[in-house]
Amino acid sequence: MMPRTMHVIGGEAGIGKWVIEHMLDTYSGAIYSYDTNPRTLLPSTSRITVCRPSVSDGYFSFREQFKSNDWILIAVPVASFKQTVKDIVPCLQEGTLVVSLSSIQKDQLELLELEVPSHSTCIGFHPLFGATVGSPVGQLAAITAFDKKKDQHREFCNFLKGKGILTSFLDAGDHDKYMAYVQALTHFCLLGFAAALGNDDAHPRDLLKLGTPNFHFLFAFASRVIKLSPTTTGAIQSTTDASMVRKALLKTMTSLHESFESARNPESYANVVRTLCNPLTGAEVDEGAEVAAIAVSSLQEFEELLHHYKESEMAFIFRHRVTNKIKIGKIIDITHDEVIFEESTRTITDNGVTRFAIGLDPIAKENYRAKGLIFPTPLKDRIKKRNIKLLKEEELKRFRHENIVPIVIDLNLENPFQLDEYDFEEWLPRVVDGLWKCDFINTFRKRGQVEKVTVRLAFNPQKRRQEIVESIRRAGEQRQLLKKTPDTF
Repeated sequence: MMPRTMHVIGGEAGIGKWVIEHMLDTYSGAIYSYDTNPRTLLPSTSRITVCRPSVSDGYFSFREQFKSNDWILIAVPVASFKQTVKDIVPCLQEGTLVVSLSSIQKDQLELLELEVPSHSTCIGFHPLFGATVGSPVGQLAAITAFDKKKDQHREFCNFLKGKGILTSFLDAGDHDKYMAYVQALTHFCLLGFAAALGNDDAHPRDLLKLGTPNFHFLFAFASRVIKLSPTTTGAIQSTTDASMVRKALLKTMTSLHESFESARNPESYANVVRTLCNPLTGAEVDEGAEVAAIAVSSLQEFEELLHHYKESEMAFIFRHRVTNKIKIGKIIDITHDEVIFEESTRTITDNGVTRFAIGLDPIAKENYRAKGLIFPTPLKDRIKKRNIKLLKEEELKRFRHENIVPIVIDLNLENPFQLDEYDFEEWLPRVVDGLWKCDFINTFRKRGQVEKVTVRLAFNPQKRRQEIVESIRRAGEQRQLLKKTPDTF
């Protein structure tokens, strides 16, 4: 992609901030972030220049920052869009691409096509996800007003593709019509569901203790909508298309309610459901059911993981979703929404690297005690399940090897099978469970005696020294057997 300056209007919050953090995170060119809200204004960095347009001058005082072939991404509330466009148009240079990130595209694109000079161009880009997702990879986005004859359009879409975003191309009017179902109708249902929970004395906290998977997920997605910006959610409901689908839903729900009210026996109730479901067939319904099954399965896997750590009494390492801090504990109880655990760790900083000694396992405590490390009485703590962020497999493996204080010993071993340095330093840590590192130090042999080697072992504190030594001996025998029978490789 040719070097150009990126301008993100509304870049200090919401989807604008997400664009800077996740789409432009590796961009090496100049990035300018503009925001009129002082509460969201962040300091400039070496990579991003933060600008605050004034009410009187707009973007005029920043006009020198706008160059030819720049990209301007507008991520402002619908109510501010028209004035924002009028303010930036005088700054546009030849070949500029203006991008609307609005959830409503038809009116915005019509305005841009009217206001943007002929030497520049415009396109619509609607990210079909919230600003809370951690990566653009695999996320869906709608592209409107795309013209394959225009270099800027093709280059912008290739940029999105390179970031892993999956794009759909459609007319701006069709976009708004489809979004009335995909967003407005969905939000309306979820908001209505959430509002209905407050009609009686039952609190969501009590309902979730008995909630089915359907209830849990519906409540979760309703909560997600509630957490969105009211300005954005309101704008999605403001279109004529949104009004039409809301009315259609209310008419359908009223009819469905009346059908259930008139039913007189179990079979007639079942017929109401059959009548509703009969038209809803095909691969899309099957795929939707499968997606739901996968989601339920993921929750089950999480619960089984917690249960495994509780029963095994292994140290449970996770990240707190709010503070982003690493937590290490032994799970002692699990409720429907909380995990109760004990903590007993010592932190050791060496050469700027902080490592953890974990005193939750009797073998580890014994090993550390031999090294002079004494642990405090375990402290009980609890955390909401929703705040537990699991470490990815590679991240967890790296943490265990790099951030947990190992047990380090120098050991003299007989080497009757003539293992070489590669065997000790590269092969043994791969095959001996709990052996994290093995440094080959020296070898010596007196006449008529078996060769001996000196190695420095770094191993899992939850492993006994003799267990590691015995595993090395068995691995040595296996290695010798493999060397004698190369056909087994």
